[in-house]
Amino acid sequence: DYTMYLDFTQPPSLALFNTVQGGLQVYGISMSKWARDNGYSNTFVRQALCGSSNGQTAHALRTKIITDVQALENDNGGVLGADKQF
Repeated sequence: DYTMYLDFTQPPSLALFNTVQGGLQVYGISMSKWARDNGYSNTFVRQALCGSSNGQTAHALRTKIITDVQALENDNGGVLGADKQF
């Protein structure tokens, strides 16, 4: 049973990276595909989600990717489970 906790208050961390990556993978989207489709390098996405990059662009990336994963979840009837926290 997969439970995803993802919101905008989570600090950048490896846990956030893993949660976002898992959320994308549930819908068949790799992190590198999301990065490419949104004009980011895969390396920068990881740095922004893990916190080694934490400036304005990294913050905007985190907001965008969390919003995208939430939209996937909402558009697909909440397949990640009832215990998710959005």
